Amino acid sequence: MKKEDIPSFISSFFKKEYKEEILIKPDEVKRYSYPKSNKYYSPDIEVKHSRGTDFICIEKKFKKSDIQGIIQKWILISNEARKQQGKLWVFTKSSEENKFQGIIDKLGFQADLQVY
Repeated sequence: MKKEDIPSFISSFFKKEYKEEILIKPDEVKRYSYPKSNKYYSPDIEVKHSRGTDFICIEKKFKKSDIQGIIQKWILISNEARKQQGKLWVFTKSSEENKFQGIIDKLGFQADLQVY
């Protein structure tokens, strides 16, 4: 899937998921950081709906060298999602699904993994 097709795909996915009008904001995401840290993480897309705000992280490629950063990002963003009565969604390619699902299962993340 091409990068420019992802927001359209996600929009149709969430319209089916929530069965309501939603607001997808791929270009207006906030940056979050841990206390006393200069490193910031942002979701790729925010999805606003009547119950809260969901955050989407799009993980294109599984690289062992990036795992620590991915885990830090997911923990922080999933906590922010819960604060806003939402949840973290991780979208990845089908070829990477098992690898990312393994991280979610092993660490007990509150995240939903979807394939694009």
